[in-house]
Amino acid sequence: MEDDLTRLVRAHTNTPPHTIYAQGKEVLALAQEMLDRTQKLSQRGRLYLVAGEAAALLGGCAFDLGASSTAVELLRAAALYGQVAEHGPLQAYVYGYLAILAYWNGNPTVAVQHVKHADQFPGVGDAGKARLAAIAARSYAHLGRVEETQRAIESSLQDRGSRRDEIHDDLAGEFAFSLERVAMSNSASYLLLRDGAGAETSARQSLQLITENTTGAVPFIVGPQASSDLAMALLLRRDLDGAAEALAPVLALPREWRGAGLVDRLGVVRRELVSPDYRGVNTAGTLAEQIEDFTAVAAPRILGPGAARLAIDSGEVS
Repeated sequence: MEDDLTRLVRAHTNTPPHTIYAQGKEVLALAQEMLDRTQKLSQRGRLYLVAGEAAALLGGCAFDLGASSTAVELLRAAALYGQVAEHGPLQAYVYGYLAILAYWNGNPTVAVQHVKHADQFPGVGDAGKARLAAIAARSYAHLGRVEETQRAIESSLQDRGSRRDEIHDDLAGEFAFSLERVAMSNSASYLLLRDGAGAETSARQSLQLITENTTGAVPFIVGPQASSDLAMALLLRRDLDGAAEALAPVLALPREWRGAGLVDRLGVVRRELVSPDYRGVNTAGTLAEQIEDFTAVAAPRILGPGAARLAIDSGEVS
């Protein structure tokens, strides 16, 4: 189970979320079944950790697939497993993700509370701390708190020392928080503050780091989101041609990679394209229509808010 979970966590960057979800459910179910079959503390401790990590991974996949309420349930379960296992890094990761879901659902104040709670767990390494700082920046940006956003961004960019932990560094994969992911997250924070220059710098940095990445992993999640942020930043300085160029690889993505985070970003870009600043500009109208077509067949739109959990649990996503 531990080996299977490690494989899934590390495959997440280049495997569609519905595939990871289906296989991750099997790992979680098996861990739960084994917990009913043993009373050995050493075995139970490892099983609680596997179950918690699997539930956390599934929560992220559910969010990608547009099932926000299911994601919250899975992450809360992961937090409970982490509490029983007394595993600080897992709990920190989960509460950080709950913060993401909170501001995505329009509750940035709750997001800040989750991040502060996550920051109190022991044993979190430097990568985990950078992740929490980046999430805090986004939470503060949603509240319009400029100074706190900037401080959190600066904290996320601090040089990483030797502190590591089992979740963010050893398992890594989806649980890691690479430098390109930090930059991508910070570009979104700057956009919330309408700081186009800061967003452009961070988005370009993220894309450059992806280009320089020699691991061979295909960043199907980070790259498109950074490109979408770059497009929005360019629109803020009236560079419509540059925005269209940045969006070209994004709009070519297959349906299974059109997750909720990317759809939300593109929605922001589309709103800018149809704003009074671009009224009557044919190129802007065409690009807005392309985004509409793209999101019309994205995973969250296909599932629909009412059928999301049923569709995921029954394996209908394909």
